Amino acid sequence: MVEKSTDLDSPTQKIDSRVSGHKPKNRFQKIIHSENFRLGLFIFLLSALFALAALIAYKAGPNILKTKDVTLQELAEPTVIMTNQTQEEQVDGWKIYRNDGYGFEVNYPADYFVLELEAGGITIAHSKWKENLVHHPYVAIQIVKTELSIDEWVEQKINEKLNEGYEIMEDEGCMHCVSKSAEETTVGNDIRALSYRVWGASGGSEFTIVKKDTASDWLIEIDDHTAGSQAPDEASVPRDVFNQILSTFRFLE
Repeated sequence: MVEKSTDLDSPTQKIDSRVSGHKPKNRFQKIIHSENFRLGLFIFLLSALFALAALIAYKAGPNILKTKDVTLQELAEPTVIMTNQTQEEQVDGWKIYRNDGYGFEVNYPADYFVLELEAGGITIAHSKWKENLVHHPYVAIQIVKTELSIDEWVEQKINEKLNEGYEIMEDEGCMHCVSKSAEETTVGNDIRALSYRVWGASGGSEFTIVKKDTASDWLIEIDDHTAGSQAPDEASVPRDVFNQILSTFRFLE
C-alpha cells in the first residue's frame, strides 16, 4: 500500500500564489495597513478638526482683542490725577487714566484695572478678571489709524460685516448681526459720537466712535465688549458703569 504524502510543501498541496491571485503586500501596503499609520492618521484628522473649529470660533467672535494681534501689558497702578474738571464731572472714588500721546483721559472705578495696548489705547475691566483675560467683559479704548471721518468709518465697518454675511440686527437675541445704521450720541463734555452694535456667536460689542477735531489720521473706538461665554450676570460691564465711563471721557486741550 502506498501512503499518501502529508507534506504540506508537496507539489500537489502547495498553493501557488500566482494561481490563487494572492500576492504578497508591497512596502506601501504594509505601511498603510499598519497600526502606527492608522493611529497617526487619526491624530492628524483630529488635529485638523480642532484647528478648523478654532478658526470658525476666531472668525465668529467679533472684535475680540486677539484679532488686533497686539500684546497686552499691565500698566503700573495708575494714580489719580487732579484735573480742572468740575465737581459734577468727577466720580467719587474713581481713578483717572490719562494718555498724553493722543490727548485724552477717562475715569474708571477703583475696583477696575487698566491694561495698555501696544497699538495705543487701553482696556478697562473689573479686577476679578485680572488673572483670567480670556473671554472676559471689558471696555476698550483703542486708537484707529485712519483719515476717515467717524461717519465714513462707521459706514465702512457696517458694510464690511454685511459683506461677511452678517444680518441686520432686529432684536437682542440675534447671532451674526450688525446695526442697520449708526446712532448719534455724545460723550464727555458734549463730544459728538456715533454708536453701532455687532453681535457674533460668542459675544458682541457696542462701539462708540469719536474723533478729535485736530486729529487728521486717527480716531478713537470705545468698545463695550460682552463675553457671551460667561453667565448672563457676568457677561458684560454693568450698563451704569459703562455710561459713567463714557460721561467722563474727554480730549485734553
